[in-house]
Amino acid sequence: MPDRLEDLTTALTGRYEIDREIGQGGMATVYLARDIKHNRQVAVKVLRPDLAAALGHERFLREIEIAANLTHPHILPLYDSGEADGFLYYVMPYIEGDTLRDRIEKEGELPVTEAVRIIREVADALAFAHSQGVVHRDIKPDNVMLSGRHAMVTDFGVAKAVSEATGRSTLTTAGVALGTPTYMAPEQATADPHVDHRADIYAIGVMAYELLAGRTPFQGASPQAVLAAHVTEEAVPVTRHRDQVSAELESVVMRCLAKKPADRWQSADEMLPYLETMTTSSGGLTPTATRPLQGITVGRSSRVWWMALGAAAAVTVLGVFGARLMRETPLQVRVANVRQITHSPLLEIFPDISDDGREIVYVVGQWFDYGVAVRDTEGGPALALSADRSGLPWLPRWSPSGREVRFMEFTPSSNTLGTIPASLEVPRFGGQARLLPPGLLTESQAVELYRTGADTIEVRATGTGELISRLATPAMETFGTPSPDGSRIAFVVGNVQYYSPELLGNDVPASLWVTPAGAWSPVRVTEDEHLDTHPTWVGNDRLLFVSNREGRRDIYLVPLRNSGEPAAAPVRVTTGADVHTMSVTPDGRLAAYSKLQFRSNLYEITLPPEGEVSLNTARPLTRESAVIEQHDRSSDAEWLVYDSNVLGQQDIFVRSVAGGNASRLTVDPGQDMDPHLSPEGSEVVFYSTRHGSRDIYLIDIDGQNEQRLTGDESDGWHPQEQEVFPLFSPDGRHIAFGAARAARHYRLLVMSRDTVGGPWGAPREVVAGASPFFTWTSSGDHLIYSPTAGGLRKVRLTGEEDTAMDLGSTSEPAWPYLAPDGRLFYRAFGADGVRGIFAMALDGSEPQRVVRFDASGVVSSGFGITVRDSSLVLTVSENESDIYLMELEY
Repeated sequence: MPDRLEDLTTALTGRYEIDREIGQGGMATVYLARDIKHNRQVAVKVLRPDLAAALGHERFLREIEIAANLTHPHILPLYDSGEADGFLYYVMPYIEGDTLRDRIEKEGELPVTEAVRIIREVADALAFAHSQGVVHRDIKPDNVMLSGRHAMVTDFGVAKAVSEATGRSTLTTAGVALGTPTYMAPEQATADPHVDHRADIYAIGVMAYELLAGRTPFQGASPQAVLAAHVTEEAVPVTRHRDQVSAELESVVMRCLAKKPADRWQSADEMLPYLETMTTSSGGLTPTATRPLQGITVGRSSRVWWMALGAAAAVTVLGVFGARLMRETPLQVRVANVRQITHSPLLEIFPDISDDGREIVYVVGQWFDYGVAVRDTEGGPALALSADRSGLPWLPRWSPSGREVRFMEFTPSSNTLGTIPASLEVPRFGGQARLLPPGLLTESQAVELYRTGADTIEVRATGTGELISRLATPAMETFGTPSPDGSRIAFVVGNVQYYSPELLGNDVPASLWVTPAGAWSPVRVTEDEHLDTHPTWVGNDRLLFVSNREGRRDIYLVPLRNSGEPAAAPVRVTTGADVHTMSVTPDGRLAAYSKLQFRSNLYEITLPPEGEVSLNTARPLTRESAVIEQHDRSSDAEWLVYDSNVLGQQDIFVRSVAGGNASRLTVDPGQDMDPHLSPEGSEVVFYSTRHGSRDIYLIDIDGQNEQRLTGDESDGWHPQEQEVFPLFSPDGRHIAFGAARAARHYRLLVMSRDTVGGPWGAPREVVAGASPFFTWTSSGDHLIYSPTAGGLRKVRLTGEEDTAMDLGSTSEPAWPYLAPDGRLFYRAFGADGVRGIFAMALDGSEPQRVVRFDASGVVSSGFGITVRDSSLVLTVSENESDIYLMELEY
């Protein structure tokens, strides 16, 4: 074996530097290597010597070239292939992650939704490959890589290339199975010469069965016995092993396992719509009965924007929405024909559909690397519209004429609170972007809204610019979409982070309001108990909006009186759709929405003594199908406290870092978030939304003696004040936290007590304008915080001696954290434009990046970190968002 490695290293000199062997399969040995030309890590797969000797390498390379042309989000691409000194090899990207086989061995059966999602992505890859005439012939968990939450099929075309090169379709005389017995279709097991793409469909069924039941449908003492079972035995229905599998899902899987190819799904394309429906909803997207809607006044369609002024990460965010769905007569509407139109492993969000329903514009990317794209709703490649822009394009929409696409662009200078980012317009087929008038927030066919001051909105006539009204907008967090006739404006109060790049989809409460466009006179539409957001006008007297009031985010409809008050309770339109935003064509027949799903867990990274490490090396500490945002660790690094919605609402949990079951500390109807331990580990401070706004609470580590520290109006707290991110001082006698009304400018406040366990005094203000990111110094007499203008500063608890800190070449720092060893850690961009976690001593030395956030792989959330010795723990997201179309039938 060492001689073979040396020979391979010599044979590939100048092209690839072989590092080490990382795995073996039935046909090849896999080596980790560096692609010298492109300076990247790759996986070099070298065919077994006995197999290579039995092949004609020219035919093998000719056949494998077909697989090299497969480009799809769920297919691991083939970089290179060749022959060198008798070695037949092919080269693929090196993915730091588990195979699906690794996942099954660790966890056994998977959550049903997770299993369906993986099978859908594999089927999507197969549908594309089959359309190109390529059959995989060896679909199995070993050939499915999991990168983040996404599945990527590997070795596409390799089994076909081997079989074509040898003329064998099943077991070769070289002793290599072309196909794995456990996943072989009956026609493969019997060496039928007419094996086609439906063998891959059968293998999907076997794999789906295994993911759902924790075992494969056919087992035997030998490979021959397994092959015989495929041919002669009927699979036991998967529900016999797991009753949580629905009848619909069982039907899809069992049809894959039909003995005769003609009785299976005839293509992966045929199967995909059924899988997509299952991943789109819980129990079906279409309501069980049609919902009657009263008459909707005919109006001219308009594309509208609304603006979110966010404090989290100092990001100001704007939103785009359509006001559509217009008819004269009473309606009954139901959702039908749901289909997925984007499949990228990146996030695809903020869809806006064209008036004719033929095109859709949206944002695609991840982790501050986003672009605006447009595509045909019937398929085909997407066209990038903002590739030449250096800023962050956000929230696109069609112009009123439909010939241009408009979007906002964030730059470092526009990330200051209260600063309005630029609005741009670009031709729908691409071209030079032009600036739109400054301060423009939104436009419809009737009116335009301009932000002209921190608390002032001007309403002007579209086209002429004539001033209609000037609105003073106190206590507004989000603003607003005008009705089609321009007479009303709908807006949201609360949770501006819902649209921010770092906290996208944040699910804390928000409420809907409506005001006349001619005078500021807001009327409440919904309460503060749930997330109610994304108002979209239906005519001039109804609103579609997104809400989590019944669990998952869905679309609701509420009728309005002339006063703006709701005329009836909101009606649920979709069920379990995980909607983020949506838009509708003017005739109301076609809707586009982004399905945004989250899973975030705690990961640990071992910091190197010197240099930096990739975020892709992070190891999971938790494996919940849930959202974990913030955490803290005890000083001895043995205990972990964190928030999680694994049981529904966000609650506080505590568990051993080494593992084991977690104990739930809080049980209430609100969202409990951002827990931090007192220095001695006996108390946990956190904030909660259980009274509508965010308030600070304290609880003992055993779940006893909970007390509310802020937010009580009888103590003088304003009802719209939001208190967040509490943090104990090193001696446990102080708690610092951020507070803001309408999320405009945070104040940093500190409350104190004379002794640990004693009563808390009234809070005092330390900083008047800041982002809510801060940490204590080790002495406890200073706070290090991020001001609204950017950077980091150090301030005394008295508010005096507020001094700027030299951060060298890093920019946009957030979430500072002072580790026990005295080093300051924070998130920022380096001079090379790459985001990561930086560390610096407080002596003014140049910060050094210790964790690099690569563009691929796992995606870091915008939350805090903890460091104990060389162990760094942070929250890592595995967000997924695709865009769907659905028909609305009346």
